[in-house]
Amino acid sequence: MAEAPLHVVVASLEDAEKRINEFEVETVTSFTVFRRNKGFREVFSADLGKHRVKWEDVSRGEGPKIQYNGTPIIILGWDVRECQFGPDRNVTKKLKYQLEKTVEGKKDHSYIQKGRTLVQNTKKQDCPARIHLKRICVFPEYKINGPDSIWKRKDQSRRLKTDLENKKDPVTWEEEIHILFPSLDDHRNHVTGQLAGICQPIDKVIKKKIQCLMDEGVTKVAEMKRHIKSFSKKDLGNTSTQNRRFYPLDKDIRNVMDSYKNQTRFSKDDKENLELLLEEYKSVNDKDSFYLDISEYVHAVGSLFSH
Repeated sequence: MAEAPLHVVVASLEDAEKRINEFEVETVTSFTVFRRNKGFREVFSADLGKHRVKWEDVSRGEGPKIQYNGTPIIILGWDVRECQFGPDRNVTKKLKYQLEKTVEGKKDHSYIQKGRTLVQNTKKQDCPARIHLKRICVFPEYKINGPDSIWKRKDQSRRLKTDLENKKDPVTWEEEIHILFPSLDDHRNHVTGQLAGICQPIDKVIKKKIQCLMDEGVTKVAEMKRHIKSFSKKDLGNTSTQNRRFYPLDKDIRNVMDSYKNQTRFSKDDKENLELLLEEYKSVNDKDSFYLDISEYVHAVGSLFSH
């Protein structure tokens, strides 16, 4: 018997992200944002009166269904996330890149390094599994008590719209994020379960930990790997070393470290980096003086004199 999708309701976007992260860890899956409209991340504004008041949302589609319970709602936005093995949406871009790489490689003086021969050039497998989110405003004070009727709905909707547009007295509302999680049966064409851990991207918490350790002076991949292994086991409580999400490979760690280096250095130009570094040294101690000689043939030759 197929497992039914899980419908969860939380009170904020922060709680929604936390619940999604827990779901990914529990199911050894990973999802990326496919589509998201503007209202999903917007801060609540005073223009709620411009939105349409609804009583339910059970229209066709794959998103979470919001059943009638007598309370009016306003739908602010939605978010759809695909399995990391979902459809490949960059086929044209990849083909163009491969063509340019092939043409450049055939030139006499090519700087393109020989790459590996890949049996499969993408991890995408057209998996249809998705997470659907819907963000709504709920207005408990305008709830219909007793039997439902079209007249009652129209009357309460009119009252709510008027109060929202007048803006004299603030209207009390509550935020709800409805999340519809897929079942494991929804995944197709790729490995699921604990074996899927070898294909997981690095968790955001691990990336942040690597960056903090780099700020503290850790520069070697082997040393960083030891720290991360200890952190994942003791602080996060993850014991499965097969899951790359919390136990990344050397190349994963190296990629994160290289990326963070590029983000934190002054410039991609070594000469400019050295000049900015000297300016920083001068600001720390005015008693130090520096002489910098950068020629056209030598990248950077600096002589430092300290008083």
